Amino acid sequence: MRIICILMIISGHYYTHGVKYESAPLVNDIFLKIFGGFSKMSVNCFVLITGYFGANLKTKRVLPLIKDRWFYSVLVSGVLAALGAVSVTPRFLLQTALPLTMCKHNYITTFVVLYFFVPYINILLEKLSKKQFLTLLLFETIFFSFISTAVRDFSIDMYSYILWMCFLYQIGYYLHQYKPAVPWKVVMPASFVLLWVCTIFVEPLAHINEKMYFANKPNSIVLLFASVSWFGFFADLKMKHIPLINWLSGSTFAVYIIHDDPYMREFIWTKVFHCSKYLNSNYMILHFFASVLIIYVVCIAVDKVYRLTLSKPLQKLWDIITGFAEKTFNKMFGRMISNIS
Repeated sequence: MRIICILMIISGHYYTHGVKYESAPLVNDIFLKIFGGFSKMSVNCFVLITGYFGANLKTKRVLPLIKDRWFYSVLVSGVLAALGAVSVTPRFLLQTALPLTMCKHNYITTFVVLYFFVPYINILLEKLSKKQFLTLLLFETIFFSFISTAVRDFSIDMYSYILWMCFLYQIGYYLHQYKPAVPWKVVMPASFVLLWVCTIFVEPLAHINEKMYFANKPNSIVLLFASVSWFGFFADLKMKHIPLINWLSGSTFAVYIIHDDPYMREFIWTKVFHCSKYLNSNYMILHFFASVLIIYVVCIAVDKVYRLTLSKPLQKLWDIITGFAEKTFNKMFGRMISNIS
Protein backbone atom coordinates (compact mmCIF):
# COMPACT_ATOMS: atom_id res chain seq x y z
CA MET A 1 0.00 0.00 0.00
CA ARG A 2 2.85 2.38 0.80
CA ILE A 3 4.40 1.73 -2.63
CA ILE A 4 1.15 2.36 -4.50
CA CYS A 5 0.39 5.46 -2.42
CA ILE A 6 3.79 7.08 -3.01
CA LEU A 7 3.45 6.43 -6.75
CA MET A 8 0.02 8.09 -6.61
CA ILE A 9 1.49 11.07 -4.75
CA ILE A 10 4.23 11.53 -7.35
CA SER A 11 1.54 11.25 -10.04
CA GLY A 12 -0.52 13.96 -8.37
CA HIS A 13 2.50 16.23 -8.18
CA TYR A 14 2.84 15.99 -11.97
CA TYR A 15 -0.51 17.80 -12.04
CA THR A 16 -0.04 20.21 -9.12
CA HIS A 17 3.65 21.07 -9.55
CA GLY A 18 4.41 20.02 -13.12
CA VAL A 19 1.60 21.61 -15.11
CA LYS A 20 0.30 23.66 -12.14
CA TYR A 21 -3.41 23.13 -12.85
CA GLU A 22 -3.09 24.52 -16.38
CA SER A 23 -5.92 23.75 -18.80
CA ALA A 24 -5.40 20.80 -21.15
CA PRO A 25 -7.28 18.88 -23.86
CA LEU A 26 -10.27 17.01 -22.40
CA VAL A 27 -8.70 13.54 -22.26
CA ASN A 28 -5.45 14.79 -20.73
CA ASP A 29 -7.34 17.02 -18.30
CA ILE A 30 -9.55 14.20 -17.00
CA PHE A 31 -6.54 11.89 -16.73
CA LEU A 32 -4.57 14.39 -14.63
CA LYS A 33 -7.50 15.32 -12.38
CA ILE A 34 -8.12 11.68 -11.52
CA PHE A 35 -4.53 11.25 -10.37
CA GLY A 36 -4.71 14.57 -8.54
CA GLY A 37 -7.54 13.22 -6.40
CA PHE A 38 -5.77 9.94 -5.75
CA SER A 39 -2.67 11.84 -4.65
CA LYS A 40 -4.53 13.66 -1.88
CA MET A 41 -6.18 10.38 -0.87
CA SER A 42 -2.78 8.70 -0.57
CA VAL A 43 -1.47 11.43 1.73
CA ASN A 44 -4.33 10.65 4.11
CA CYS A 45 -3.55 6.94 3.93
CA PHE A 46 -0.04 7.36 5.34
CA VAL A 47 -1.52 8.79 8.55
CA LEU A 48 -4.11 6.00 8.68
CA ILE A 49 -1.25 3.49 8.52
CA THR A 50 0.46 5.27 11.44
CA GLY A 51 -2.75 5.09 13.47
CA TYR A 52 -3.31 1.43 12.61
CA PHE A 53 0.03 0.50 14.19
CA GLY A 54 -0.10 3.34 16.72
CA ALA A 55 -0.75 1.31 19.88
CA ASN A 56 2.94 0.37 20.09
CA LEU A 57 4.29 3.61 18.62
CA LYS A 58 6.86 5.43 20.74
CA THR A 59 7.89 9.07 20.43
CA LYS A 60 11.53 8.03 19.96
CA ARG A 61 10.53 6.39 16.67
CA VAL A 62 10.38 9.89 15.20
CA LEU A 63 14.11 10.53 15.70
CA PRO A 64 15.27 8.55 12.61
CA LEU A 65 12.69 10.48 10.56
CA ILE A 66 14.13 13.79 11.77
CA LYS A 67 17.67 12.59 11.01
CA ASP A 68 16.72 11.49 7.48
CA ARG A 69 14.77 14.70 6.84
CA TRP A 70 17.81 16.76 7.83
CA PHE A 71 20.20 14.66 5.71
CA TYR A 72 18.06 14.88 2.57
CA SER A 73 17.52 18.59 3.09
CA VAL A 74 21.30 19.13 3.07
CA LEU A 75 21.80 16.69 0.16
CA VAL A 76 19.10 18.16 -2.06
CA SER A 77 20.06 21.77 -1.33
CA GLY A 78 23.75 21.01 -1.85
CA VAL A 79 23.16 19.34 -5.23
CA LEU A 80 20.88 22.11 -6.48
CA ALA A 81 23.29 24.83 -5.29
CA ALA A 82 26.20 23.06 -7.05
CA LEU A 83 24.15 22.94 -10.27
CA GLY A 84 23.29 26.63 -9.96
CA ALA A 85 19.57 25.75 -9.92
CA VAL A 86 18.85 27.81 -6.77
CA SER A 87 20.02 31.06 -5.27
CA VAL A 88 22.02 30.59 -2.08
CA THR A 89 20.47 33.16 0.27
CA PRO A 90 20.45 33.35 4.10
CA ARG A 91 16.88 32.04 4.09
CA PHE A 92 17.90 29.14 1.83
CA LEU A 93 20.73 28.18 4.19
CA LEU A 94 18.48 28.44 7.25
CA GLN A 95 15.77 26.29 5.67
CA THR A 96 18.40 23.75 4.65
CA ALA A 97 19.86 23.54 8.15
CA LEU A 98 16.48 23.56 9.95
CA PRO A 99 14.00 21.99 7.51
CA LEU A 100 11.43 21.03 10.15
CA THR A 101 11.35 24.15 12.30
CA MET A 102 11.34 26.34 9.18
CA CYS A 103 8.51 24.20 7.75
CA LYS A 104 10.44 23.50 4.56
CA HIS A 105 7.73 20.93 3.90
CA ASN A 106 4.54 21.46 5.89
CA TYR A 107 3.26 17.88 5.58
CA ILE A 108 6.49 16.32 6.86
CA THR A 109 6.77 18.86 9.69
CA THR A 110 3.21 18.17 10.80
CA PHE A 111 3.71 14.41 10.51
CA VAL A 112 6.73 14.62 12.82
CA VAL A 113 4.79 16.78 15.29
CA LEU A 114 2.04 14.12 15.31
CA TYR A 115 4.48 11.60 16.80
CA PHE A 116 4.82 13.75 19.92
CA PHE A 117 1.05 13.69 20.44
CA VAL A 118 0.71 9.93 19.85
CA PRO A 119 1.40 8.65 23.41
CA TYR A 120 -1.22 11.03 24.84
CA ILE A 121 -3.77 10.28 22.13
CA ASN A 122 -3.29 6.57 22.88
CA ILE A 123 -3.98 7.11 26.59
CA LEU A 124 -7.26 8.81 25.69
CA LEU A 125 -8.33 6.20 23.16
CA GLU A 126 -7.56 3.27 25.46
CA LYS A 127 -10.00 4.65 28.06
CA LEU A 128 -12.90 5.00 25.61
CA SER A 129 -15.52 2.33 25.10
CA LYS A 130 -16.29 1.31 21.53
CA LYS A 131 -19.48 3.41 21.57
CA GLN A 132 -17.64 6.47 22.92
CA PHE A 133 -14.86 6.02 20.37
CA LEU A 134 -17.35 5.80 17.50
CA THR A 135 -19.24 8.86 18.78
CA LEU A 136 -15.99 10.85 18.96
CA LEU A 137 -15.12 9.90 15.37
CA LEU A 138 -18.63 10.86 14.24
CA PHE A 139 -18.39 14.35 15.76
CA GLU A 140 -14.89 14.85 14.33
CA THR A 141 -16.08 13.74 10.89
CA ILE A 142 -18.89 16.28 11.01
CA PHE A 143 -16.68 19.19 12.10
CA PHE A 144 -13.37 18.38 10.40
CA SER A 145 -14.67 16.95 7.11
CA PHE A 146 -18.40 17.23 6.37
CA ILE A 147 -18.89 20.91 7.24
CA SER A 148 -15.42 21.82 5.96
CA THR A 149 -16.31 20.31 2.57
CA ALA A 150 -19.22 22.70 2.15
CA VAL A 151 -18.07 25.80 4.05
CA ARG A 152 -14.53 26.99 3.44
CA ASP A 153 -14.65 29.75 6.08
CA PHE A 154 -15.36 27.16 8.78
CA SER A 155 -12.40 25.16 7.53
CA ILE A 156 -10.08 28.16 7.78
CA ASP A 157 -11.20 29.04 11.31
CA MET A 158 -11.45 25.55 12.82
CA TYR A 159 -9.30 23.24 10.77
CA SER A 160 -5.55 22.80 10.87
CA TYR A 161 -3.36 20.06 9.50
CA ILE A 162 -2.30 18.70 12.88
CA LEU A 163 -5.93 18.30 14.00
CA TRP A 164 -6.70 16.53 10.74
CA MET A 165 -3.78 14.17 11.21
CA CYS A 166 -4.86 13.42 14.79
CA PHE A 167 -8.32 12.61 13.44
CA LEU A 168 -6.96 10.26 10.75
CA TYR A 169 -4.70 8.65 13.33
CA GLN A 170 -7.76 7.89 15.48
CA ILE A 171 -9.56 6.27 12.54
CA GLY A 172 -6.58 4.02 11.85
CA TYR A 173 -6.39 3.14 15.55
CA TYR A 174 -10.11 2.29 15.60
CA LEU A 175 -9.85 0.06 12.53
CA HIS A 176 -7.04 -1.92 14.16
CA GLN A 177 -8.67 -2.21 17.56
CA TYR A 178 -12.22 -3.13 16.50
CA LYS A 179 -11.81 -4.41 12.92
CA PRO A 180 -15.36 -3.47 11.80
CA ALA A 181 -17.07 -5.97 9.54
CA VAL A 182 -17.22 -3.80 6.43
CA PRO A 183 -17.27 -5.35 2.92
CA TRP A 184 -14.24 -3.32 1.80
CA LYS A 185 -14.06 -5.12 -1.56
CA VAL A 186 -17.43 -3.55 -2.39
CA VAL A 187 -17.07 -0.24 -0.54
CA MET A 188 -13.63 0.58 -1.99
CA PRO A 189 -14.67 0.52 -5.71
CA ALA A 190 -17.84 2.47 -4.84
CA SER A 191 -15.78 5.15 -3.08
CA PHE A 192 -13.47 5.41 -6.08
CA VAL A 193 -16.39 5.86 -8.48
CA LEU A 194 -17.72 8.62 -6.24
CA LEU A 195 -14.27 10.24 -6.17
CA TRP A 196 -14.01 10.07 -9.97
CA VAL A 197 -17.47 11.58 -10.44
CA CYS A 198 -16.72 14.43 -8.05
CA THR A 199 -13.28 15.01 -9.60
CA ILE A 200 -14.47 15.07 -13.20
CA PHE A 201 -17.95 16.60 -12.92
CA VAL A 202 -18.66 18.14 -9.50
CA GLU A 203 -15.28 19.75 -8.83
CA PRO A 204 -15.41 22.01 -11.94
CA LEU A 205 -18.85 23.21 -10.81
CA ALA A 206 -17.54 23.80 -7.31
CA HIS A 207 -15.14 26.39 -8.69
CA ILE A 208 -18.17 28.61 -9.21
CA ASN A 209 -18.45 28.72 -5.43
CA GLU A 210 -14.96 28.76 -3.92
CA LYS A 211 -16.35 27.75 -0.52
CA MET A 212 -17.09 24.21 -1.74
CA TYR A 213 -14.53 21.43 -1.98
CA PHE A 214 -15.13 17.87 -3.07
CA ALA A 215 -12.00 16.22 -4.37
CA ASN A 216 -9.49 19.03 -4.07
CA LYS A 217 -8.74 19.04 -0.32
CA PRO A 218 -7.49 16.26 1.99
CA ASN A 219 -10.36 16.91 4.44
CA SER A 220 -13.04 16.56 1.74
CA ILE A 221 -15.71 14.09 2.87
CA VAL A 222 -15.38 12.34 -0.49
CA LEU A 223 -11.61 11.99 -0.13
CA LEU A 224 -12.00 10.85 3.47
CA PHE A 225 -14.42 8.12 2.37
CA ALA A 226 -12.04 7.00 -0.41
CA SER A 227 -9.01 7.06 1.92
CA VAL A 228 -10.64 4.93 4.62
CA SER A 229 -12.07 2.51 2.04
CA TRP A 230 -8.72 2.10 0.30
CA PHE A 231 -7.00 1.53 3.62
CA GLY A 232 -9.68 -0.90 4.81
CA PHE A 233 -9.29 -2.92 1.62
CA PHE A 234 -5.56 -3.36 2.20
CA ALA A 235 -6.01 -4.06 5.92
CA ASP A 236 -8.21 -7.05 4.98
CA LEU A 237 -6.00 -8.20 2.11
CA LYS A 238 -4.26 -11.54 2.62
CA MET A 239 -0.82 -11.57 0.99
CA LYS A 240 2.24 -13.75 1.10
CA HIS A 241 5.44 -12.28 2.53
CA ILE A 242 7.39 -10.79 -0.38
CA PRO A 243 10.84 -9.41 0.62
CA LEU A 244 10.97 -7.08 -2.41
CA ILE A 245 7.85 -5.25 -1.21
CA ASN A 246 9.37 -4.60 2.22
CA TRP A 247 12.66 -3.55 0.62
CA LEU A 248 10.93 -0.98 -1.59
CA SER A 249 8.45 0.27 0.99
CA GLY A 250 11.30 0.91 3.44
CA SER A 251 12.34 3.86 1.25
CA THR A 252 8.88 5.42 0.92
CA PHE A 253 9.61 8.27 3.32
CA ALA A 254 12.82 9.09 1.46
CA VAL A 255 11.04 9.12 -1.91
CA TYR A 256 8.51 11.57 -0.50
CA ILE A 257 10.98 14.04 1.00
CA ILE A 258 13.48 13.90 -1.88
CA HIS A 259 11.12 14.45 -4.79
CA ASP A 260 8.83 16.91 -2.99
CA ASP A 261 11.47 19.08 -1.36
CA PRO A 262 10.28 22.64 -2.18
CA TYR A 263 13.52 23.45 -4.00
CA MET A 264 13.74 20.08 -5.74
CA ARG A 265 10.14 19.97 -6.98
CA GLU A 266 10.57 23.09 -9.11
CA PHE A 267 13.79 21.71 -10.59
CA ILE A 268 12.36 18.25 -11.31
CA TRP A 269 9.07 19.17 -12.91
CA THR A 270 9.99 22.32 -14.84
CA LYS A 271 13.70 21.97 -15.69
CA VAL A 272 14.13 18.20 -16.00
CA PHE A 273 10.82 16.87 -17.30
CA HIS A 274 9.32 20.08 -18.77
CA CYS A 275 5.79 18.84 -18.05
CA SER A 276 4.00 21.92 -19.42
CA LYS A 277 5.43 21.26 -22.89
CA TYR A 278 3.63 17.92 -23.00
CA LEU A 279 0.31 19.16 -21.65
CA ASN A 280 -1.28 19.46 -25.10
CA SER A 281 0.63 16.56 -26.61
CA ASN A 282 -0.69 13.16 -27.64
CA TYR A 283 2.29 11.75 -25.75
CA MET A 284 1.41 13.37 -22.42
CA ILE A 285 0.18 10.16 -20.80
CA LEU A 286 3.34 8.33 -21.87
CA HIS A 287 5.46 11.21 -20.57
CA PHE A 288 3.45 11.14 -17.33
CA PHE A 289 4.15 7.47 -16.57
CA ALA A 290 7.80 7.74 -17.62
CA SER A 291 8.35 10.77 -15.37
CA VAL A 292 6.70 9.16 -12.34
CA LEU A 293 8.63 5.90 -12.77
CA ILE A 294 12.00 7.62 -13.26
CA ILE A 295 11.51 9.80 -10.18
CA TYR A 296 10.55 6.79 -8.08
CA VAL A 297 13.48 4.64 -9.23
CA VAL A 298 16.07 7.42 -8.81
CA CYS A 299 14.83 8.31 -5.30
CA ILE A 300 14.88 4.63 -4.30
CA ALA A 301 18.45 4.31 -5.60
CA VAL A 302 19.60 7.42 -3.71
CA ASP A 303 18.07 6.15 -0.48
CA LYS A 304 19.57 2.66 -0.81
CA VAL A 305 23.04 4.13 -1.36
CA TYR A 306 22.52 6.35 1.69
CA ARG A 307 21.47 3.34 3.80
CA LEU A 308 24.57 1.38 2.76
CA THR A 309 27.08 4.20 3.26
CA LEU A 310 26.16 7.16 5.48
CA SER A 311 23.11 6.14 7.48
CA LYS A 312 24.89 4.19 10.26
CA PRO A 313 27.69 6.74 10.88
CA LEU A 314 25.11 9.53 10.96
CA GLN A 315 22.97 7.48 13.34
CA LYS A 316 25.86 7.21 15.83
CA LEU A 317 26.38 10.98 15.68
CA TRP A 318 22.63 11.49 15.94
CA ASP A 319 22.45 9.28 19.05
CA ILE A 320 25.12 11.41 20.75
CA ILE A 321 23.30 14.65 19.87
CA THR A 322 19.85 13.41 20.92
CA GLY A 323 21.25 11.87 24.12
CA PHE A 324 22.80 15.21 25.08
CA ALA A 325 19.57 17.03 24.19
CA GLU A 326 17.50 14.62 26.31
CA LYS A 327 19.76 15.09 29.35
CA THR A 328 19.65 18.86 28.93
CA PHE A 329 15.86 18.82 28.64
CA ASN A 330 15.51 16.69 31.78
CA LYS A 331 17.77 19.02 33.76
CA MET A 332 15.94 22.14 32.58
CA PHE A 333 12.33 20.98 32.72
CA GLY A 334 12.24 17.69 34.67
CA ARG A 335 12.19 19.33 38.09
CA MET A 336 9.66 21.93 36.92
CA ILE A 337 7.28 19.22 35.66
CA SER A 338 7.68 17.24 38.90
CA ASN A 339 6.83 20.29 40.98
CA ILE A 340 3.75 21.04 38.89
CA SER A 341 2.52 17.43 39.09
